[in-house]
Amino acid sequence: MNNKTQEHLDILLADGWVVFKDVLSHADKALAKHVPTDTPCFLNERDGVIQVIIRLYSHGKHSSFEIELVATTKTGHALKLDLWAYDELEEGLAQIPAMIKTWEFFNNQFNQ
Repeated sequence: MNNKTQEHLDILLADGWVVFKDVLSHADKALAKHVPTDTPCFLNERDGVIQVIIRLYSHGKHSSFEIELVATTKTGHALKLDLWAYDELEEGLAQIPAMIKTWEFFNNQFNQ
């Protein structure tokens, strides 16, 4: 893991993200966090939150990351949103509220 990826990891850990073993990806590190929402995933056992995952990758001296949100409506329709970017983690984290709003819009289409 390079210095930039370690810097990103330190930022996320300080913000309450939790490292988990992601056997399905080649990420240097994978982290998860439950983020508040008025529209939780139907499969989530916790009300008022949705799980967001961040995967960190090293590329020479650069770092990239993936922010993933997957959620299911009570009708069984699932939405997967992925945001990929290089180096600028803070800008990516700032997009999580927009990802959640997209999920809320999608979910509401099935609850009308």
